[in-house]
Amino acid sequence: LSDGNPSFGRWGAFASLEKFGTFRGRDKDRMGITYFYNDLSNDFRNLVSPVVPLDAVLGGEIYYNAAITNSFHLTGDFQAVANGRESDDTAIILALRAVIDL
Repeated sequence: LSDGNPSFGRWGAFASLEKFGTFRGRDKDRMGITYFYNDLSNDFRNLVSPVVPLDAVLGGEIYYNAAITNSFHLTGDFQAVANGRESDDTAIILALRAVIDL
């Protein structure tokens, strides 16, 4: 929460559910689903509206993190992000991330 001055955001919310060991024999894998909402302050909207009109940003994510080894993880990720403007399409993001712990 913020009064929006001088912050660009007024308030935001985030919710996530995560499960470890979703499948038998894959105890270190995890998967989850997430939702977020970020509202912009009126001062920030007024500042940028001559250039681009902005609205609240909301979205969600579904991911699966596979523990290939103890130090190597591979994550598949699907995200959908919308900025609240009817004229803009929802962004769809597919990603694959590899992490090596040294």
